[in-house]
Amino acid sequence: MRTTNEMRPLHPRPAILTIGPLKVAVQVLDSRQVFSRVDCLVTPLHGAGQQWVSTDRLSEGRQLCAK
Repeated sequence: MRTTNEMRPLHPRPAILTIGPLKVAVQVLDSRQVFSRVDCLVTPLHGAGQQWVSTDRLSEGRQLCAK
């Protein structure tokens, strides 16, 4: 697992957020350490709003888009 300090240089970056059977393209805006996990602040590439989500729900956007 990456720490918050290791992830900071990666912002902003694209990623894929998994919500049940849906996969949504998002932009990672920030990250924070919460107890033993890292959360990321994401916003959809198309649409509006922001949400803190666990990194367990994110995957690298470029890797998935290349398939």
